[in-house]
Formats: sequence, C-alpha cells, structure tokens
Amino acid sequence: MRKFLALAGALAAGLPASGAIAAGRYAYVLGCDARIDKLDTVADRKIESVDLASRTGRGAALIPKVEGFKILGTIFSSSLFPNRAPGNFVTLTSYIGGERQPELTALPSEKLIELVCEDLRVLLGVKGKPAFQHVALYPKAIPQYNVGYGKFKGLLNEIETKAPNLFFAGHYRDGVSLGDSIVSGVNIAERVGKTF
Repeated sequence: MRKFLALAGALAAGLPASGAIAAGRYAYVLGCDARIDKLDTVADRKIESVDLASRTGRGAALIPKVEGFKILGTIFSSSLFPNRAPGNFVTLTSYIGGERQPELTALPSEKLIELVCEDLRVLLGVKGKPAFQHVALYPKAIPQYNVGYGKFKGLLNEIETKAPNLFFAGHYRDGVSLGDSIVSGVNIAERVGKTF
C-alpha cells in the first residue's frame, strides 16, 4: 500500500501552526528540498470563533467594515451542518478579530460573547441569553492574500512536485471562504483518487 499525506489546513490536520507553516514542516519531514523556509513568512491573523445557540437564524452573513459592527461575519452552522444544535435551536458561529480588529482577540471570552450578542441583536433580532456559548481562539486562522502571495502558492506546487504523495488543500491555498474550502476539499479528493 502506498502512503500519502494530504494537508487541509491547520485545524483539519490538528496542528498548532498555520496551514502554510505546517505544510512546510511536513515537506521537510518528507525530505523535500524545496525552499520551505519561505512558507514561514505567510502573514496570518488571529480570529476568535464564538458559537451561540439561539432559537432563530438561517444562512450566513459577512459584515462589511463600513457597517461598524465588531463581528466579521456569522455562519448559521446548524443550517449548514447536521447535529450542530438540538431541537428547536440553531447554532450561530460568529467571527471576530482578524485583520480588521486584531485587538479584539485579546479580550476575555465573556466580553467577546457580549460583543457578539450586541451585534446579533441589531443584525438579526436575536434576543435573550444564549442557551449555549463557546469561544475558541485560532491564532493563525486567516492567511492574508497580500501582494506577492502567488509565490507561496507556487512553492506549494513545487513541494507537491518534489514529494508526489503530498497534497495541499485548504484556506491557505485556495481561498478563505467556506465555499473555497469545500471546493478545495473536493479538488484534493479528486487529485488523490487519480494518483492512487
């Protein structure tokens, strides 16, 4: 049986590093001689994920900076993924911090929940205390597609060429949106299927 390694970002791989940095470390372990040290220079931003259970909501929303809210956006997780909320509840996953307001990621969980609840009250009419709440910090969550980012994508291609059973996918390669991540996962599954 031939072995392969597919990296789909830091969270999916369970690694304490950004996807790009993790990718470079795995390439090094596999003996690839590509310039993996360049992957350590990918700019990432912290983000807080705040999950709240409510009785209302469906879909997803990105919040433009001009609107003046603290949250970057909200995904109605239980509408998109099964088993995310019991009975008559929905799970809203809101994101805060990032490039827009990185200082917010230093706030205590209680304050983050308060800020998210304030925004969701105005945006969606969500009222009352959440039935469930959970906050998670992702220190290297969003790769910044700054000018010159194409060189990192080129480096990932080079590493895959030199280590043919290594595959990269995820937000640091194919875009940061949920849709981009899903497409990236489908594409990598097809590539792995063709290889094996």
